[in-house]
Amino acid sequence: MGEHDALETWRTSRGALLDSLALARQTISMNRTAAVGAVENIDRTLYPALVAEFQGFCRDLHNEAVSALIEEAAWPTEQLAALTTAAIRKGRGLDHKNPTPSVIDEDFRSLGLPIWRRVQQLHPEDYPDWRASLETLVRIRNAVAHSDQERIDIFFTKQQMTFAYWGNTRKRLTELAIAMNSVVRRYLVEITIVTSRGEDRDRQ
Repeated sequence: MGEHDALETWRTSRGALLDSLALARQTISMNRTAAVGAVENIDRTLYPALVAEFQGFCRDLHNEAVSALIEEAAWPTEQLAALTTAAIRKGRGLDHKNPTPSVIDEDFRSLGLPIWRRVQQLHPEDYPDWRASLETLVRIRNAVAHSDQERIDIFFTKQQMTFAYWGNTRKRLTELAIAMNSVVRRYLVEITIVTSRGEDRDRQ
């Protein structure tokens, strides 16, 4: 599905970046001479980074879906195909908004795919936890990005700004990424089958 695999990139280059941040955090936490609050400060940076990388995954996955759909159509010229691709991507929320469930849903619905409904159908037990984890992650990211200390304190009180919580959230997002990737691939197969049948009827 495209030259670059969104899920593979999430697991490799995006995963490596997050791993490096986690390692830096662990190194600082083991340093007895580290300044007071140093660990807490780096914990704050982990959340915006995780949001950014998951947003990148979602954008990559959307790009792959767009490219696959464009390739299935019989365009008279490459220029028309390129213009259509640009039109589909224009105004895409994932290019300038946080990857909230609503933003992700709207972008994939523009391709005819109700992605959350499909994910929920395939994983009814896991879906609520995945979605809640993503929503909480984005809220924490916003609190950190806007230096909203009152909200940050609330997240600390709830034990939602700890390294362990971040690690668990990252694990859930990986599970969600796998599910989203599977849903998109199934949808593209469905579209391909429908398109092929239509072309066969036209030839008859």
